Amino acid sequence: MFDKPLGVQLYTLRFVINNDTDNVLKTVADIGYKEVEVLRSNMWAQKPFYDKYGLKPVSGHFETPILTKGPAWPGVPADYTLDKAIEDCNKFGMKYMVAPYVRPNERGDLDYFRKFADDLNKAGEQTAKAGITVCYHNHAFEFKGDPGQRVWDVMVERFDKKYVQFELDIFWVSVAGLVPIEVIQQLSGRVPLVHLKDKAWGTPQQFVESVKPEAFKEVGAGTLDWAPILRACAKSGVKHYLVEQDQTQRDPLASIRLSYENLRNTKVS
Repeated sequence: MFDKPLGVQLYTLRFVINNDTDNVLKTVADIGYKEVEVLRSNMWAQKPFYDKYGLKPVSGHFETPILTKGPAWPGVPADYTLDKAIEDCNKFGMKYMVAPYVRPNERGDLDYFRKFADDLNKAGEQTAKAGITVCYHNHAFEFKGDPGQRVWDVMVERFDKKYVQFELDIFWVSVAGLVPIEVIQQLSGRVPLVHLKDKAWGTPQQFVESVKPEAFKEVGAGTLDWAPILRACAKSGVKHYLVEQDQTQRDPLASIRLSYENLRNTKVS
């Protein structure tokens, strides 16, 4: 059965965690999760409870302009620089700093994304000096277009393998109409982090984030065949497996419990 350490991206719990951080994170640990992926905006408020319940922060989502020096996003302090992000990662013991998103109004042409890749490479070169790897988290828009002319192709070609790797979101790869195993194999050695969530039957192929909330399913409760996906992940060198569900149709703690149980009951060999 699948026995790798499992983590959870705490964005999944955003509607419940701030009201009762102690009990929510206790439940995360009680379910069996050992790792968490944190959000820069609230990680310091939650840190005492990571420590209390033995949850190891392995990676953090930091607003993308912190890494690219692009126009600031709302909610990010003006003086919060990449140096500060590196300092915070070190204090948390995190080895991965993730650029989580490119907002729709910021998405330009392929030349825009060539510069974007170069900017992430520069950030990754800086973080590497502190033992931290920059990763890029995909959605579906990167896969739109003809092969060779997609944002995805620019990223795969232009990210410096020494400094920028991928946090591959299996759901969004599938929503874009690709086969997750093939993408994992294509990126062998370049995917230390994966996001695990399932896709509902009948979800159409699309390249925007506006999928119906009910399209998001717990791992093992949708259409994806997880055993070969997990085998491909292990073979390609994935180090951290993170359950994430953008929208849940049940209590989010119940959702991450079901994903955990289904993963632990997946026969991978």
